[in-house]
Amino acid sequence: MDKKTRLLIVEDERIVAMDLRQRLERFGYEVVDIAASGLKAIELVEEHHPDMVLMDIRIQGDMDGIQTAGMLRDRFDMPHIYLTAHRDDETIGRAKQTEPFGYLLKPFNDREIQTTIEMAVHKHEMSLKLKQSERKFRSLIQNSNDVIALLDEQGVFQFASPSVGRIFGYTPDKLEGEKISTFLNDESTTLYTNITDIFVDQPGSEPKTIEIQFRHAGKGYVYLEAVVSAFRVEGMPEGIVLNARDISERKRTEMELVQAKNKAQEMNRLKSTFLSNISHEIRTPLTGILGFASILESELEDEDQRSMVETISRSGMRLLDTMDAVLELALIEATRIDKVEETVVLSEEVGQSVRMVATLAVEKSLRVKVVVKNEPESIYLDKRLLGQVLNNVIGNAIKFTEKGAVTITLDTVTEVSEITGDREKRATIEVKDTGIGIQEKFLPMIFDEFKQESTGNTRKYEGAGIGLHIAKRFLDILDARITVESKVGVGTSFVMSFPIRKES
Repeated sequence: MDKKTRLLIVEDERIVAMDLRQRLERFGYEVVDIAASGLKAIELVEEHHPDMVLMDIRIQGDMDGIQTAGMLRDRFDMPHIYLTAHRDDETIGRAKQTEPFGYLLKPFNDREIQTTIEMAVHKHEMSLKLKQSERKFRSLIQNSNDVIALLDEQGVFQFASPSVGRIFGYTPDKLEGEKISTFLNDESTTLYTNITDIFVDQPGSEPKTIEIQFRHAGKGYVYLEAVVSAFRVEGMPEGIVLNARDISERKRTEMELVQAKNKAQEMNRLKSTFLSNISHEIRTPLTGILGFASILESELEDEDQRSMVETISRSGMRLLDTMDAVLELALIEATRIDKVEETVVLSEEVGQSVRMVATLAVEKSLRVKVVVKNEPESIYLDKRLLGQVLNNVIGNAIKFTEKGAVTITLDTVTEVSEITGDREKRATIEVKDTGIGIQEKFLPMIFDEFKQESTGNTRKYEGAGIGLHIAKRFLDILDARITVESKVGVGTSFVMSFPIRKES
């Protein structure tokens, strides 16, 4: 053996003790000493710390071997084997109370000595490991921030960790013997019962995670996230293990977030309603102003007066365009945009949008070209939303281009789907200009509402900064995508990509 087992012999008959010592040393054990009395045995244990004591029951002094073994066990957790010639029930009964690791009956048999000691050493090692394991898990339970509880199949607490005091306000003994339903609200009781019934009906079921409310000793209910699992240990009654964590703060935060979200949605709805009402109130008198301006323009002959009326008309149209954009934005924010899909020919819609902005292009002497490369025969989408997108994007290109051209290219490309990973064909419309371009740092904000690269009273270009935002939101509704590339002083390219769908 690698390490000798160290033994102390407690035997008051010296010849018997010496004979036993020789046998033990012949077997490979180390005998640290021999004691004839209980007091001497305690003294030698303190001095040598043996692995085990071989204890004669009848020894010298006021204490017999049983009393001495009990003291050694209590003070040093010292394992012992009794050496005895007495087999009466009373002696054996007293000896059992000290939890010995074996008995050696006189006269000794070599094989019996060795077997009994080896078994005792093994049992003691296993006992130490078990005690260490128990201490480790007891420490984990005692110091756990979570509640760890054992309940029987009727839901009665059999054990509760000390953390119940911090989380529930109860001492463990206040819970033990009580039914868990006493502390749960009705909904949580039903949920717990349904879960535990599964473990009874389906013994192999995996642990379940539930959220329940547990009544605190002094402040209402606390929210728990509990892992419920079956307790099945051989030789012990079956039950339920509850491992629960206090999530009251998390639930409070979640409820505050829901309330904040609801409030934000309500504020957004009120804002959209307000914008819609304001748009209507401004549009009505503005229509009258534009109408009378048109009449005046046709009847006036004085150039200065006609110029003034033209200014009124242009200003009115600019305000009307702004109101239209604001109304569209209000409808988007209020999620009141209904998509009505139909068969659309892209080149026709692009042509229609180009004709609407042709006057501005002519005024700036810009060339507007439409190039059709590989246009699909038709696609299925909302024509009105598509028209709004094209008007905003093409109009934007003309507005920010002082010389050169705006080129609109229609094509069909094959892309990899971001959702399925399959290759799919998509229709694309590229609007490319030779305008002022966009600074790189502003590109990530280009589709944000009310964001403009040039701001303040000195800005050169008109607009509320919502045209591209509306275009992006409409494209989202159409399941389409838009990307932008730009270089300052060179120009900008917007590419819109549409799914090719046929009418079903």
